[in-house]
Amino acid sequence: MGQPAHPPRDIKSLVRANFFATTADQLSLTALPLIAVLYLELGAGGIGLLNAFQTLPYFILSIPLGVLVDRVSKKKVMLVSELIRIAALLGILALVYLDALTFLSMAALGFFAAFGSVGFNAALPAYVPTLIERGQLTFYNGRLELVRSLSLVIGPALAGALAAWFGASNAFVLGIVLTGLTIIFVSNISRSGRIEQSSEAEKNPLKDISEGGTFILRHTKLSTIMLVAFVWNCGWFVLQAAFMPLAINTWGLSTQVVGYALGCLGLGLLVGSLSSQRIIDTLGFGASLAFGPVISFLASLLVLANLTYETAILPGIAFFLFGFGPVIWVITSNTLRQLITPSHMLGCVSAMYMTTNWGARPFGAFLGAAIGAGFGEAVCLVASAILFFMQMMLVFVTGLTRSSMKTNSSG
Repeated sequence: MGQPAHPPRDIKSLVRANFFATTADQLSLTALPLIAVLYLELGAGGIGLLNAFQTLPYFILSIPLGVLVDRVSKKKVMLVSELIRIAALLGILALVYLDALTFLSMAALGFFAAFGSVGFNAALPAYVPTLIERGQLTFYNGRLELVRSLSLVIGPALAGALAAWFGASNAFVLGIVLTGLTIIFVSNISRSGRIEQSSEAEKNPLKDISEGGTFILRHTKLSTIMLVAFVWNCGWFVLQAAFMPLAINTWGLSTQVVGYALGCLGLGLLVGSLSSQRIIDTLGFGASLAFGPVISFLASLLVLANLTYETAILPGIAFFLFGFGPVIWVITSNTLRQLITPSHMLGCVSAMYMTTNWGARPFGAFLGAAIGAGFGEAVCLVASAILFFMQMMLVFVTGLTRSSMKTNSSG
């Protein structure tokens, strides 16, 4: 499926809004710990707790907001969420300038700043199918992933540069400006994306959650997508627990070289996003679903092989592949979920996926810590490779590769 001849104005506005919203999110996620270190002199424990507050909204708000997205205007959810983000960023900025910043105020405002990200991301996958035709889903999911990848690269770099040149608090000024641009572009979307609900459904949000969960469990393809994502995230965070200690203490890599290797992840994301449509057209939709899991397993083997070779080249290639392959998975799995899920429950179902993905992160981190403490970092890499092998095999064993763009909710 090539580029549509006349891209709708609404979806173009949503793509631009996604870029500014994600960049603003990355700025705040990077700048808040910088502020905490510079102004409050927090150590690793304090920063870890602060990061926990920033990720907490994904656990406790994703599903309620997903239910809300299915009931009201998706445009309104995005706008209100971004307004809350602006208020939180203004609050942080005011406390910095008044020299009144405390850990509790920072944690609370960080929580509300993250609310904007959760609300926007809960509405996004449900909003897209209301603005375009089914045949355009892979193309525009690719464009949304491309701008997200750009934001993941640009956001932290901007925050670091602003902190070095003008002071860390100025990252929040730019975050406020970018959030304002997000609001402008969302406001330019003519369709609200609201799906009419039955009167019974409108009265019972718990029933919506139950039906969404049941729909996922009874649909093999949806439950497989969720399980693959969970296992992938576990494998990734087990690998992360071991990589830094091994790279610096065992392989003798400098922090600068490690930074370059990790930076290859962003490069892989960009290249994968730009190449996504060609890969999907060449392999076909079903085979493309396996592309990311297979590439991820191969990347984990490269990191594992570095136990023998102890070079910076293999991790650099591996992290490039960890960006390049999984971005194709994100595009195709999002498209498949949008094709399968009825429009009136897409927000709730997508929110359940978001909660599962974020839930896998601390689980994988704790698993990596336990394996590392008990058996050493090298065993962590072996465990990570096993997990990446498992997520790859799930795609093939469950028949996910037989999916097509003609898939529907009964498929």
